Amino acid sequence: MGLPRAGLWLKRLWVLLQVALQVAVGKVLLTLFPDRVKQHIVAMNQKNPHFSYDNWVPTLYSTQYFWFVLKVHWQ
Repeated sequence: MGLPRAGLWLKRLWVLLQVALQVAVGKVLLTLFPDRVKQHIVAMNQKNPHFSYDNWVPTLYSTQYFWFVLKVHWQ
């Protein structure tokens, strides 16, 4: 009975490492290449008229973003 629990924790650990790496890389890219990241994000959201880059940038790759994405991936 202990093995499925260990498997679940291993999966969660793997997801934690993946999300942490994605957030770290995103934060580095946002710091080193802010203009290129802005172009990419704006291009992805052209169809959304309510999207404002200036409102979203502070939340991208923040600790709140990290925990939200982690919870979504764990579900």
